[in-house]
Amino acid sequence: MTDTSTMTDREKIDYLATKVMEWKLEPGAMEWKDANGGHYLVNWWNPDEDWNVWRQVEEKVMEIGGTLLYRYKYAVMLEMEKTMGNNAQMTDMMMKADLHIRVFSLLSAHQSLHP
Repeated sequence: MTDTSTMTDREKIDYLATKVMEWKLEPGAMEWKDANGGHYLVNWWNPDEDWNVWRQVEEKVMEIGGTLLYRYKYAVMLEMEKTMGNNAQMTDMMMKADLHIRVFSLLSAHQSLHP
């Protein structure tokens, strides 16, 4: 299992695209391809910096549901408790979590299920 805190930005993006979104990247290609024939430019698609792109990832996590969704929300809560304290409501924590916390939390949650 890769330590998510030491992953480069590129490694995080590639992990989310290939492991969570389940997209394919042909050798030497400049875009990922999804199962429906959609194309996503490698140098443009960045869920760590773009809320619109992040929503694609979050929607996929909701589609998958189950343990991944639960662990993702729990990981966000653990990160947000560091700044908000443990008396904050889960809804507030999810609404106030920034992109970096969300990405880190999802990477941690996914890797905990796929060591």
